[in-house]
Amino acid sequence: MLDNSFFNRFDRSSFKSFYAAANELNFTKAARKSGITQSGISQHIAKLEAELETTLFLRLKNGLALTDTGKVLMNYLEKIYQEEEKLLELLSKEEKSLQGSVKYSMPGSCLMSPHFNMMLEIKKNDFSLVDLTVDIFDSETVVEKVLSGTSDFGFITRDIEHPQVAKIEFCQENYILIGGRENKVSKDKLASLPFIEHPDFDSLFNIWFKAQFPRKRAFSSKKLNFTGSTNRIAAALSMVSGNLGYTVLPEHCAAELLSDKRIEVVKEFKPAVGTIHIIYRKDLTLPKRVKTVINTFLGFYNKSFDD
Repeated sequence: MLDNSFFNRFDRSSFKSFYAAANELNFTKAARKSGITQSGISQHIAKLEAELETTLFLRLKNGLALTDTGKVLMNYLEKIYQEEEKLLELLSKEEKSLQGSVKYSMPGSCLMSPHFNMMLEIKKNDFSLVDLTVDIFDSETVVEKVLSGTSDFGFITRDIEHPQVAKIEFCQENYILIGGRENKVSKDKLASLPFIEHPDFDSLFNIWFKAQFPRKRAFSSKKLNFTGSTNRIAAALSMVSGNLGYTVLPEHCAAELLSDKRIEVVKEFKPAVGTIHIIYRKDLTLPKRVKTVINTFLGFYNKSFDD
């Protein structure tokens, strides 16, 4: 009984030449239909007959005829190629469909931007059958998730250069150092301040620090004095408003508390401008539903995935 292991043992081009010849029962017509020479067809079939140690065609005066073995092989190949066509058709529909799942990841600060809710409103009308899964990670983990294929795409708050990662500039945002009310900070005593750590703190702090001290070497956030740590942005803001320490966050995350004057921007430092990138795997063809979600986000800034 023939199975897939049998099919995989041989040169696929030999099977294609046999299949063409078996359909036409004429090597010349088979060669013309396959786009190769007649001698190429003959060589492939001779090689296949030698490997199978059998005869596949009867060479008659008025043409070709399949042997019993040839008929068995022909029936087998017809089933194989029919299944391949069904699979390719299914994959083509899947790639062009606006149904199915889209999974992406991003830092918690991105989730707090208005873009997420704006996208959901558009989703209700334009691609309601797409199921979204959103995971919250720091930027470094987002890159790992995209590379592993766990996420279709992701948002990151730091720039990267990776041979397997394609990136699209999404938007820019301001990063600010915030603390409780009436704080006074000296620039030369930054390292001694009590800081509140959150998942994307390293990425944001490094961008912010470079903007404050462009001539200084990079300063590792690991050298800071942390007095609190949390895996949620909202909790970090609560700690800051409770005068437990300072942290660096996108301005939009702290807008409400700044408006209520429960926290303040540390005036001794200027805001730093950071760029948000959308990333995805270069070697993967993104289905239509994934491109649609990405383009929905990019559309807020009159950009397009295909630009």
